[in-house]
Amino acid sequence: MGSSGRLFFFYITLPFSASFAIQNSNNECRERTAGTTPGDVQRPRSIKMKHFLLRPYELPGAWSAPEPSFVRLCDSFGATLAEDILAETDSPDYDTALRDGWAVFSGDRCRRVKPGSVENGRTPEPLRAGEALWVNTGGMIPRGADAVIPAESPDDAELARSVVEPGRHVLRRGSEWRAGDALIEAGTFVGASELALLLEAGVDRVKVYAPPEAGILSTGSELKDLYCRGEAGPLRVSSNAAYLRSLLMTAGIRHIHAAAAPDDENAIAAKLSELARRCGFIFSIGGTGGGQRDLTRRSILLAGGRIFEERSCAGGVPPFISGEIDGVPLLGLPGNPLGAMMIAQRVALPVIWKRFHASAWEPQRVSALFGGDIPDPQTGELCVSLVRGSAGLTALPVEKGTGCSRLFREAGGVIHLRNQMLRAGEQVIVERFFN
Repeated sequence: MGSSGRLFFFYITLPFSASFAIQNSNNECRERTAGTTPGDVQRPRSIKMKHFLLRPYELPGAWSAPEPSFVRLCDSFGATLAEDILAETDSPDYDTALRDGWAVFSGDRCRRVKPGSVENGRTPEPLRAGEALWVNTGGMIPRGADAVIPAESPDDAELARSVVEPGRHVLRRGSEWRAGDALIEAGTFVGASELALLLEAGVDRVKVYAPPEAGILSTGSELKDLYCRGEAGPLRVSSNAAYLRSLLMTAGIRHIHAAAAPDDENAIAAKLSELARRCGFIFSIGGTGGGQRDLTRRSILLAGGRIFEERSCAGGVPPFISGEIDGVPLLGLPGNPLGAMMIAQRVALPVIWKRFHASAWEPQRVSALFGGDIPDPQTGELCVSLVRGSAGLTALPVEKGTGCSRLFREAGGVIHLRNQMLRAGEQVIVERFFN
């Protein structure tokens, strides 16, 4: 299995002093302990909290460097060109009339009108000396003619005898490009303009990287719908799915197939197989733990897929899944909002950007004071919230609480730890989350 770089997945428990200064609604600077509301005033104390610290793990290199394939030009919209496109013929591939009028040889001193006209799409007979033939805009200039005299209709026969300069109102063959000229460079997104240009150039097939298309499967019998609450009742929506879908759309992925499945191996396997047929990348949400009701791993195997070698971490089975179904990459996110958010931000987006050759987001970094105390050296990425107080920005580690949905509001970015300790009040650099 190749590597697409050192990615991060595991969470650990960190002891730290979790007090920091914030600005409350009365514009007063107060101390509060992590997990309390802004109005709660407490004295700093040493506590132990569970946080999502992402640590190294390798994903297959093919996930971010898929093989391109040839497709029909009409199927290439939204894809990325894998090679330069060269013109196969001259454009235009014949001398073309730019105006309705008389096709003539400019050197003739006297002319007579030839019966008939140039039929668009057909090659006309050569023009003899002293002849003038009617041609419509876009029509082929007959051999022997070198100019067009504009006229309203074929009834304007007198105009055929007018003096005209060579090349007047004629678009010469190859004046736009010659066969072998480069039309579009590799790495170009095939949009409306590119598609029209290539159609005009007579290109039939192009070598592309698959257009961005992803599938999201949320698992859980309690889920009624992915995004809309609809009828009242105990059923829930999948906020993790909504978050991931919005991230992908903001990142430029427009084709997203979303689905839900109850806690049933066969139902989950059927949905995964369906998404594998339709998408170039699959995300599942929920059921990634090692419990009896965590069914995602078994469902992947039931769908004929495979799961990559998983490495142990503190707490047992890693809270994620990496695998494939029919060659389509699958990344299983935990149902826990913090784990899902971190893996979506720090793993899913970079892989998607590389896989679909999309323009990656340029990370934004801010300076802040650390609002905790990590006494032992750690390596990984620590999720933090950013709170503005009288002393500026404070970065506080976000607690890993199962079902803790407030982190959608609180989580702001990550601190990169490289075998280091952090003390309260130490200056840190926070890399903000995308969007």
